[in-house]
Amino acid sequence: MSESRLNSDYTAIASDDGAVAAIKSGRVRVVAAIEEFSQAGVLLEGGETVRPDIVIAATGYRTGLGQMLGTLPVLDSKGVPLFNGPQSDPKFPGLWLAGMRPSVRGYFANSCIQAKEMASAISKAL
Repeated sequence: MSESRLNSDYTAIASDDGAVAAIKSGRVRVVAAIEEFSQAGVLLEGGETVRPDIVIAATGYRTGLGQMLGTLPVLDSKGVPLFNGPQSDPKFPGLWLAGMRPSVRGYFANSCIQAKEMASAISKAL
């Protein structure tokens, strides 16, 4: 039985679920690469610090989280988070990851569903 690229390397077909329109309208702001997360906010490459409501790591066909998450043991050998959506790891409170697994629904649609599930899980954890 042959394995699909969805299963073998977490590659799904590209689709635009409204991201381009959100960026063009200014509802989503694309910024420089992240240098680090801190209590003061998010330090961007070039020195700007921002305090976003949400961070979307638009990393393309691979999660690209290895450099961002450093040595935190939260990724598998392919760089995919060990927990996703409403799942979390009690060793890393406050770390939630959504949309890091491809879906036939599309990344943004799947992330929207996961965001609602995550909000419920976070409110129960408080």
